[in-house]
Amino acid sequence: MWVNVFDPNGERTCNAHFKTWLNEYELRELLLSISDDLTEAYEMRNTLSEFFRNGTKADAADRLQVILADLNRSQVKELNAFGQTVVNWFREIVNSFEIVKTEYVVDKKNGKARRKDHRLTSSMIENRNKLVKQIKNNANGYTNWKRFRNRVLYVLNRPAF
Repeated sequence: MWVNVFDPNGERTCNAHFKTWLNEYELRELLLSISDDLTEAYEMRNTLSEFFRNGTKADAADRLQVILADLNRSQVKELNAFGQTVVNWFREIVNSFEIVKTEYVVDKKNGKARRKDHRLTSSMIENRNKLVKQIKNNANGYTNWKRFRNRVLYVLNRPAF
């Protein structure tokens, strides 16, 4: 069941830890009031989510520079470390906003067409790497390279159901 943490009028349930009745919104607000660092990290997470959801290739570099400045100004050491990771992968992050395919999808509810852009990602390669690791782990290792290679090729070429 999906619970909306932004609905202040949501249904309250008994929270055993705080020993009171809270809805998801009140629980989030209570947790964020515990620490300024936690609040800052939560706000940065929201900023990053909005950046990746609504960013474009044209403004990605400028917006990422602003985010990077915020990360470096932060008092939270984990956000500073994440800022260094962003510096290391800056070009790749900006390039991830490149549109590689555009398609038009008809919404089943209202029948209206909407544009769906597909951005450049490494998700397929990451998926393949994960599958190879799972094959190796499920077999508890292979001693015969040829057999391992054939198993990987078989699994990767099998149509997905």
